[in-house]
Amino acid sequence: MKVILLENITGIGKKFEVKNIPDGYARNHLLPQKKIKIANSANLKKLEARCLALKKHKTEELVQVQDIAKQLNKFVLKLSVKVGEKGNLFESITKQKIADSLNQQGMPVEKSQIELTHPIKTLGNFSVTINVTPDIKSQIQVQVKTIVR
Repeated sequence: MKVILLENITGIGKKFEVKNIPDGYARNHLLPQKKIKIANSANLKKLEARCLALKKHKTEELVQVQDIAKQLNKFVLKLSVKVGEKGNLFESITKQKIADSLNQQGMPVEKSQIELTHPIKTLGNFSVTINVTPDIKSQIQVQVKTIVR
């Protein structure tokens, strides 16, 4: 029987694939559990329309992610911290602090997306990598300066 898979099924295939499976297995197990639809012309047209819509959505999402990556590449994050008499920072700049500061400024970044091997503990300019997606990375500049009193 030719069917459309409505979810990933181990040993058969992935969601939205069209497969030939034994009639008994389809009728007795997969149809009652609503894991498949019979691949008739109407269902195949619906599947094609759904796949086109998903592809369009993924393309739009990719464009948005690339725009965010471009904005991040140009972004300079300025952080002011208290400094002791010897020039030591009273606090270190961590992934969480960077993520919070970026979110406050309208850049949606999570702590897990930031590549920072060690917290920043000195004044100066630093380049920090942001993993926008596993394939798309951006570099932001982090300027750590002392609080002006």
